[in-house]
Amino acid sequence: GALISPNFEALHAFAAEQNITYRNNEELVKNPAIYTLLKKEVISLNKKLAQYERINTFRIVCEEWTPANGELSPTLKKRRHVIKAKYAHLIKEMYS
Repeated sequence: GALISPNFEALHAFAAEQNITYRNNEELVKNPAIYTLLKKEVISLNKKLAQYERINTFRIVCEEWTPANGELSPTLKKRRHVIKAKYAHLIKEMYS
């Protein structure tokens, strides 16, 4: 499984092209067209991976990970313990 923190600039551009209306990023990531777009990307990436590396399920988070909100270190490495704690409900949902 994977948590996906999308590039919101790209998603906003896609939403504008597709005439998708939304009030905030949380509403945007819940849109079925956005889920379909990201699912196609995951399928494309999975073709390059070994069976045991493939992403079978994913959830989209509604904020970008940055050093300012603690999910990334100053050198842009993921702080897995912070991400795991913050999104425990999504992780549990993927594996239930």
